[in-house]
Amino acid sequence: MRPVTAKQKIAVLLLALLLPVIAAARVYAAQTIDLGRDDGTISLDMVFYGRGEEYPMSGGEMSLYLVGPAALTDSGYYFDTENGRFAGTEEAKKISAMDSDELSRNNAELARTLTEKASTMKADRTAVISDGKVTFKGLKPGLYLIAMTKADDTGATITPFMMSLPDENGSYDISARPKPEIEPPAPEPPEEPEDDIPKTGQLWWPVPVITALGALLIAAGVTLRRRGSNTL
Repeated sequence: MRPVTAKQKIAVLLLALLLPVIAAARVYAAQTIDLGRDDGTISLDMVFYGRGEEYPMSGGEMSLYLVGPAALTDSGYYFDTENGRFAGTEEAKKISAMDSDELSRNNAELARTLTEKASTMKADRTAVISDGKVTFKGLKPGLYLIAMTKADDTGATITPFMMSLPDENGSYDISARPKPEIEPPAPEPPEEPEDDIPKTGQLWWPVPVITALGALLIAAGVTLRRRGSNTL
């Protein structure tokens, strides 16, 4: 066995000194969440696609439910689902035991189940989709369920999903563009008018007939006039 050199001893000593600093930095970064804030914002861009273009959704209603408020621990923060709208459910227990990666993988499935349970609840916030935009303001840190609770005029539907506030970058002003679950066909383009003549309900087939009759009457008049002149 080779003897440990002085350089190796120094490297081990430095690593031992740095580890507590690294650990403390991670805990501090996780604890920068401000539980006293109530100015969080979640903005949604609601569009569907057709013929290579985007069409804004309009008229539908999106609802927001607090799955769990943020709570601090010695190692960071988590979402306290037992103090949220779905306390006591199996879904709330599953979420409390998940890390961020697991929650991301199971987001859609859990959100669908929670939305079914929320069908008999009053939402924490509701917002009507207007020109493809929805915004929820004045939110506290926490995990939120967002679901469509009223059909949209366009026929598009949105899969329910969950969002955390703040996001992984520590932002309290977050946005998303949820993908429609059902996209209606794109609106048909308006038909171009055939001409500038106003539509009065008059059919066009008599026009050439009337024109021909007019020409015949003019010719007959000219002929009769000539004959009258010759008899004088």
